[in-house]
Amino acid sequence: MPSQYILQRWTKNAKVGRVLDKSGRELNDIFDKLLMSRHSGLSQLFSIVADDASLTKEGTNLLRNWLDEVHSKIKKINVDKDIEQATRIVDAWNKLGAF
Repeated sequence: MPSQYILQRWTKNAKVGRVLDKSGRELNDIFDKLLMSRHSGLSQLFSIVADDASLTKEGTNLLRNWLDEVHSKIKKINVDKDIEQATRIVDAWNKLGAF
């Protein structure tokens, strides 16, 4: 099929030029695009694993228990990261004499 008949949205690289958040706003920041890319990759992997796990009760229970454990660890990592970032901001403000 000639390329002039293939719409951009049908191609593998349809999202390369523009990335939208959940509310439809375009993300211009590289960090936001990187975050969305990581989320997309995890979502695809999780979908495959969930499909496989849901075939049996044992698989479902295994995945559910593992996800509960991993989710707790990830929340702790995120909280620790927030505390670390907040500490760096306060330290920077203190060095500037803002507090």
